[in-house]
Amino acid sequence: AESPGCVATRDLFDESGQHFVPIGRYSANPEFQQVGRAIYPTDKGCISQAWQHDWFFANDFPDPHQDWEGYLESHQRFGVAKTVVNGMTMKSRLFCGYKILSRDDQRPLAVVIVESTTPDRFDEDYLKEVFLDGERRFLSDLVAGVKTHIAVPSDVEKLGF
Repeated sequence: AESPGCVATRDLFDESGQHFVPIGRYSANPEFQQVGRAIYPTDKGCISQAWQHDWFFANDFPDPHQDWEGYLESHQRFGVAKTVVNGMTMKSRLFCGYKILSRDDQRPLAVVIVESTTPDRFDEDYLKEVFLDGERRFLSDLVAGVKTHIAVPSDVEKLGF
C-alpha cells in the first residue's frame, strides 16, 4: 500500500490558453513531489471546482485499494477520466481548492490545491482559516508578483517556439 501523502500545488491561470500551469508543488514525500502534467484543464477536477466556486473541499473519496470502482466514480463526477486517474501517482482521498484573486479581488489569478491520501488529514474549517483568513493577501501578492516572470504555454506559442 502507498504511504500516506499530502501535496500542495499552485496552478497559475493562463488566460490566453484557458488552462492552468503548475508553478509549484510541495510534498514531504519525494514520491509525490513530481508535477504530473504541463497543463491542467479549467473544466475538470478539483481545479475546476475551486475556479468556478472560489472554494472546494471533498474528503469522501473511497480508498482506491479497497473500492477502485468507487474511487473512479468519485473522480468522474468531477469530469476526470479513468485514464487520467490511472496515471495518478498519488491516489488522493481529500481535495481542497482555493481560488486566488488579485489584491483588489477583481481578477482570478490562480488556484491552490491541497490533496491528501488520508481523508481526515485536514478539517475543512482549518483549511478555510488558513486560506481565507490567514494567507489570502499573501497569496494574492505572491502570485501577482511571479506571474510576469513565468512563461505560460500560450506566451511561448506566440513567440513561435
